[in-house]
Amino acid sequence: MYDVPDPKTENHPDPAACHCFLICSGRLLRYEGDGDSVTVPDTVRAVAGEVFRGLRGLGEAFLPDGLLSIGESAFTDCRTLSHIRIPDSLIRIGARAFRRCSCLPEITLPDGFEYIGEYAFEDCLSLRRVTLPGSLRRICGYAFFRCCSLAEIELPEGLICNDRCQEAICPNFGFFDFCQPEGISKGPWDQISGIGHSDIRGFSGCQASTLPTG
Repeated sequence: MYDVPDPKTENHPDPAACHCFLICSGRLLRYEGDGDSVTVPDTVRAVAGEVFRGLRGLGEAFLPDGLLSIGESAFTDCRTLSHIRIPDSLIRIGARAFRRCSCLPEITLPDGFEYIGEYAFEDCLSLRRVTLPGSLRRICGYAFFRCCSLAEIELPEGLICNDRCQEAICPNFGFFDFCQPEGISKGPWDQISGIGHSDIRGFSGCQASTLPTG
């Protein structure tokens, strides 16, 4: 059932009253708005696949506290999306969720976040910085494929890394500029503490600059 605007709240709009949302059992199934900004209602715990796909003119999205997951292709082809509010509750981003969001400049994932699906940020051409939490357990294949502006990634505390990290993270695309926390240790490139058995193709196609020394 769609919420409709209430004239009594016209001066104090509520997200569920001002936009067309279809929500079932805490799951956002459909959105039929057309503005440049969307605020997802507080009752939503999951955004289903393709809900915002291809929305022209969408510049910003505000996701509510309590949201746990963003479904497959949820924001695919939102080519003008330049800001998204990620809540601290988020755990999972599905495959191709932000594919071809070519104006998105950075992404910071909260503590407690665990999973990035394949091709999640493919062709995010303006993406320059990614901050990953220590809770991250898996980055699937080509998650940041062809993010050609990506210049910095903040790695989880305790990441085990050695001089082959550039091959594991950005194969065939040179070196990568890592933002390392203090106390980072050296070790086999395929034993990454805090990420587990992450797919080494996750950052394929990234532009790169330098790898930490020491």
